[in-house]
Amino acid sequence: MTGKFAQNSRVRRPITMRDVARHLHCDPSTVSRALRHEPTISQSRGEWIRQEAKRLGYRPDPVVSAFTAQVRGYRRRKGLGTIATVSRKRAKPDSCLFRGLQQEAEAHGYQVDSLAMDEMELKPRVLNRVLRARGIRMLIVLPVDWNTDYSGIDFASLAAARIGPSLKQPRLPMISANHFRNVHLACARLREQGHFRIGLSLSELTDQRLDGQWLGGYLAYCQMAGPRKTPPVFRPEQQNPEQFHQWICKQRLTAVLTPGHYYLRDWLHQAGRDHETWPVTLASLTGDQESSWPGIDERMEEVGAAAVRTVIARIQRNSTGVPDNSETILIEGRWRSGESTRPGG
Repeated sequence: MTGKFAQNSRVRRPITMRDVARHLHCDPSTVSRALRHEPTISQSRGEWIRQEAKRLGYRPDPVVSAFTAQVRGYRRRKGLGTIATVSRKRAKPDSCLFRGLQQEAEAHGYQVDSLAMDEMELKPRVLNRVLRARGIRMLIVLPVDWNTDYSGIDFASLAAARIGPSLKQPRLPMISANHFRNVHLACARLREQGHFRIGLSLSELTDQRLDGQWLGGYLAYCQMAGPRKTPPVFRPEQQNPEQFHQWICKQRLTAVLTPGHYYLRDWLHQAGRDHETWPVTLASLTGDQESSWPGIDERMEEVGAAAVRTVIARIQRNSTGVPDNSETILIEGRWRSGESTRPGG
């Protein structure tokens, strides 16, 4: 036997789930449940089956996995499967982010369960028990506080993703607003409106939670915009209304970017009453299409929807745990005009 056919005939056939079951002398359904981390298989037996499957070279077929996941979805229509979200406190059901999560989950036949670490004494092992008891295998980690430690969560059995860069470890697939590009967009729109002296008000804590993306985007834009000296960043937690006004006057700012600190608007109006000052526009880097502030609509509904699609795609591929190379999905915001935030405006 020669030629192309002979060459193809020597190609090794992919290892199937039935091959794994035959090798381990067990039923294919047992192997299937173990690979999906189902609680009906003990943790030790499931880990043994997964290790043996990996050693034999088993790789799930994404097409078959997607099909079987869809079939399982049809079977559960009366009792929807669940995608859990976890954060320090329960997610606000009326927030744009949660609406996006819920709508996308329902469109795929799932429901969303909001879990709060505060109600579990901040103990990841309690969360693990809750997830196992409810048979939940998909988890979305919402933005967390600085230095939050979720290392105790059993991500090995979960198809998980995180929203935003605030969770530093583990490095789960991330879906986030494109903070770097959003600052560029805000600066560009303000410049089109005639603002050439644009400042940034940003706390150290917020800067850390976002991996310096707002600050990096602002400094990069200032460098690209021309040779003017970049105004120093204003740190609101360490200062007061008088210093805020002095900063604006000294730097001769006509616009200020802020993560939506509403007290800065009060400070600005107070400065307008107490001092002779020129109009200054506040533009928010956070918000949605319903916000009254001019600035960026982060499109958090789409961020939430993309997170749901990510964990569903992972579960369909039998992809659990923390991947070696996590994907990142960035959603670019849109500029919204909003209402005036100038003194007397």
